[in-house]
Amino acid sequence: MTPGQLEVLAVALLAGWSCCLPGTWLVLRGSAMLVDAISHTVLLGIVLAFLLSGDLGSPLLRAGAALIGILTVIVVDLLARRPLVRTDASIGLVFPVLFALAVLLITLFAGNVHLDTDVVLTGEIGLAPFDRIDVGSFSVPRSFLFLGAVLLLNAGLTAAFWKELKIASFDPGLAAAIGMSPGAIGLGLMAATSLTAVTAFESVGSILVVALVVGPPASALLLTRRLRRVVFWSLCLSASAGVLGYAAAWYFDTTIAGSVACVIGLQFAGAVMASPRRGLIARLRIRRRRRLEFAQTPAGQAPAQPPRHPAGGPRERTRSPARRTRLGVRLRPPRGGGGGRRRTGPNRRRAPPFAGAGPDPGRSRVAGPPPNADSATPVRSRV
Repeated sequence: MTPGQLEVLAVALLAGWSCCLPGTWLVLRGSAMLVDAISHTVLLGIVLAFLLSGDLGSPLLRAGAALIGILTVIVVDLLARRPLVRTDASIGLVFPVLFALAVLLITLFAGNVHLDTDVVLTGEIGLAPFDRIDVGSFSVPRSFLFLGAVLLLNAGLTAAFWKELKIASFDPGLAAAIGMSPGAIGLGLMAATSLTAVTAFESVGSILVVALVVGPPASALLLTRRLRRVVFWSLCLSASAGVLGYAAAWYFDTTIAGSVACVIGLQFAGAVMASPRRGLIARLRIRRRRRLEFAQTPAGQAPAQPPRHPAGGPRERTRSPARRTRLGVRLRPPRGGGGGRRRTGPNRRRAPPFAGAGPDPGRSRVAGPPPNADSATPVRSRV
């Protein structure tokens, strides 16, 4: 391979790894479609910053795009809080309007600039080696330098806020109860996603950005349930998609971004088929095994129930009600013996008026002195 081809492949790997780190948390939080909205609405920030600065190389373009991405998240969240508007409907209302506004501004005021819709949607990663920057005595592609910086930033944020991201993604209520701010954590995650999308926007295009953010983490979640392994498999799948997509684009002489996106789709289809627990192949094996067991069961005998956990898996832990915990607080039985719940208030059980008298099934109370065995006077009761 030539040095130019190696540089294109390196840019593809850096773009994939940069998008996978925030994409894992977005998929876990169920906010994957926000990536599509952000990747389109950042164009409005780029256009507005270009109209203000007049320079395509100005850092205001990335700052404006990141701000528009954060604005998109805020507007979607405000609309989703309304009782008559759902989250998917708010996303479908916000990003087409902002993206269409950006396209109109490009057509009216930036018609002679390369900010056209083809570059916006598909990008061209093969042109990345031609835009170079001098770093000391070395000349490297500009995308290589920026994507490397974003990758280091995302990796540092993920390592520093791993616990906060994990708790806020799986249980926002618990995060708020222990003093965290799930809203601030989500907003910071969206800010990092916006910065990543803006950086990869010029090199790979919005379509591949969405594919890299959503595809590898979604495939990894089908292969494993451990969070650290999900991140690891996401990085591996992204790297393999970049290599195989570039090889397919070179062999068929087609666009690199489209080939990488197609490979990501094939990876997800393979994960759906070969998932160890919920894949189609695993379900077919379970059905076949149950049919064989049912066919071999004698008439009049119920088939054996399959174990709840597979062989070698974790055993089910049985705990008494006194040892069950909730939010780290042990629930102890009340004093005086017994594991039942103590009743207080008007509906609590009352002690019998004399020793040895049990509860009356008719909910009657004995009036007067205790009954005497030598007395023939019947015992009266009032309801």
